[in-house]
Formats: sequence, C-alpha cells, structure tokens
Amino acid sequence: MKTQNIIYSMLAMIMATLLSASLASCSDDDKTPSDPQGTAFANIRNDDAKIYATIPMGTFSYIDKDGETQELEASVRLDIDGGNNFFLRYNDRYNKGIPEAGISVSKKCIVSVGPVKGLGSIKNIPENGWAEKVAVQPGHGYIIKYESEVISKDIVGNISYLGYPDNEFQTIVRYARFYVDEWMKNTYGGIIGASVKYQGDWIIEK
Repeated sequence: MKTQNIIYSMLAMIMATLLSASLASCSDDDKTPSDPQGTAFANIRNDDAKIYATIPMGTFSYIDKDGETQELEASVRLDIDGGNNFFLRYNDRYNKGIPEAGISVSKKCIVSVGPVKGLGSIKNIPENGWAEKVAVQPGHGYIIKYESEVISKDIVGNISYLGYPDNEFQTIVRYARFYVDEWMKNTYGGIIGASVKYQGDWIIEK
C-alpha cells in the first residue's frame, strides 16, 4: 500500500510539473512583443493621398553620368486607397529625377504575413504572396520590399565601384515591416484610414 501511495505521489508531482511548464509556455506565447528600436507611428487616410506614411529604406550610393559617386536616400510612401488597400504611391527615383541611377523596383512589393501580436513578431520574409495592393486588416503584419539596381561603374567602364569591377549594375534590396493597430473612424463610425506602426530599413535578424 505504501508503495502505491509513493507511486501516486510521484505521478502527481510529475503531472503538476508538466502542467506548470505547459501553462508557462502558453503564457510566453501569449505575450505581445515590445516594439523594436526605431519603431515609428503613423495615421494613414484612405482619401486623397494627403496623409500617408513616408518610410525610409536606407541610403545607398550610385555613380552618375559624370562618373561621380552620389548618395541616394531611398524612401517609399505607404498609402491606402478608397477600397482600403495598402499600396506604394511612388519611389524616390521618379521624384528626384535620377535616371542615371538606373533604379528598377518591382511593382509587387507588399506582402501580408497574416495575424501577428505586434511589429516585433514579424521576423521572416515570405517567398510568395507579394502584390501591388494588399488589403488593410487590423492586427495583421506586412512587409515592404525595395529592390533596386544602380550603376556600379561609369558609362565608359573605367571606374569600378564598391568591388563590382565586372558588373555594370549593383543590386540593392531593402525591407521595411509594419503592423496595423486599428481602423481610423469618423464621428459616424465610417472608416477613414488606419493607424500603423512601422520600422524602415529593417535589418532582418538571423
């Protein structure tokens, strides 16, 4: 009888330990991660493109038509259309008039990663699902891809640039991540946009 009691006591202790560990694990999974360093906040309207988020994508160099090295501060405008879809309104290469930079950005440059617990939960780059427009959904995370090709030597071919002596172009790929907090609504309850938090020029942790 004593032996049975000892066995039951040991089993009860083991079950209690497993239950405690399981509850602790669930508790950790339910935690909302803190916002990463460099997080910014923006309210984006879905009306006339006057209220949007300008997201920095980092600085890179290119060589102009005179063989001079220039710096370009890349950024994108994240906006919402009348159908409540995210899209990028323009890229800096058009606005700054730098055709010699030879920048070429894919139109399919936004992807949804689905429901997440916050900006810090967005950690991986999907291979599929990239689109020109993606539906706005509170509680969901998104990634922006900025892919560019810039001239890495002058048009004569005499100046090599940043270790690319055999290539005419240097490919630049930058990412940003953002998260939708909630809808913005007017006094009548109609949707007029969304509140987002974002991290530009996002360095992916490995």
